[in-house]
Amino acid sequence: MKPKIAPTSPKYALEHPVENLYRQSAETTIHQPAARSRWLPTIIVSVIFGLLAGTAGMVTLNSLYQMNNQWPIWNWLRLTNEQRPEREVVIRESGSIDRLDQRRQEAYDHIAPALVSLYRISQSVAVTDEGQVQAVTLISGDPISRLGLARLASGNYPIIAFAVAAKLKIGQELYALSANRLAGRPVLSTLNLTALSRRADDRVGLVQSSDSLEDYYSAAPWPEDAGSGAVVTDIDGALVGLRFGGRTDSRFFPVDFLRSALKSFASLSLIERPRLGAYYRDLTTEIGLPLSVTGGRTEGALLTPGTDLNQAAIEAGSPAAAAGLLADDIIIRINDQTVNNRNSLSRLIQTGTVGDELTIRFVRQGVEQETQVTLAKQ
Repeated sequence: MKPKIAPTSPKYALEHPVENLYRQSAETTIHQPAARSRWLPTIIVSVIFGLLAGTAGMVTLNSLYQMNNQWPIWNWLRLTNEQRPEREVVIRESGSIDRLDQRRQEAYDHIAPALVSLYRISQSVAVTDEGQVQAVTLISGDPISRLGLARLASGNYPIIAFAVAAKLKIGQELYALSANRLAGRPVLSTLNLTALSRRADDRVGLVQSSDSLEDYYSAAPWPEDAGSGAVVTDIDGALVGLRFGGRTDSRFFPVDFLRSALKSFASLSLIERPRLGAYYRDLTTEIGLPLSVTGGRTEGALLTPGTDLNQAAIEAGSPAAAAGLLADDIIIRINDQTVNNRNSLSRLIQTGTVGDELTIRFVRQGVEQETQVTLAKQ
């Protein structure tokens, strides 16, 4: 029998190199307990500090997330670059501006192809801002405003979405697009929405008609070249309104007012406005009216005679008369809309259409009542 070679002999190491390397490593580990004992406390302390640092970092990032509801780049920079806060501000502002500019450009690209300005028009032919001659098949004017609509025989224009009036807010950034023949393309200007109804100080003591449009949106600052007909959109490219005034006029037609006009124009080939037949004062802005008249209410439309001698609070033969409304009634709600400074009686009526059936809730001598009314044609 061949004798076994001892693992510690040189001959074994030559014949079994891999096993010998593993054995030497094991022996080094086993026979050097002092070295392991010396490094073990350092390793344990390092692990503990690492865990504490990681926990603190997660708490910090979680706090930033709770404040911003996102992981913005400037917060990461703040963790690693405490000595240069001005750099963080620059990055934060430039990033915000870049994103806003991109959305402005998207709004412009969305609505600019649909913008057509007719600067010369007859009953049969119109000339656009691009110099094209277009046949006009239909023209209709609004009976209660300066709005006019024309139907062109040709032209493939994109469909533009309408903004939701209820979501508009004072101070909201808007964009005006006005045709500029010299520039050869629409010009975009930035506006801020300043008013969603008539100013309160303009309404005090004012008797208004349910069958006219007394309220307009307002925005500023208008550029000098944005004349009547400028298109106003929000940042998503949705239509907010059309400007109708001159250089010193900040008002423009509300989107819901335009929607009702276009609906009538599309179905009837003319702009048809509804009629209720009542005059009123807005209690939201009235001061000094006797408590016996208002009943302590600060919202609603108080039916009252017009400024002319022949203007009764309720016109004879009108839908309001047929519904049984009387002078000194206070209309507080139309369908599900509360009558107030933003939703005036005239706006709620004029954003409807002829033939609409409305539920009117009103107060008479302190008692709330309801009646039904069908809007007639003006």
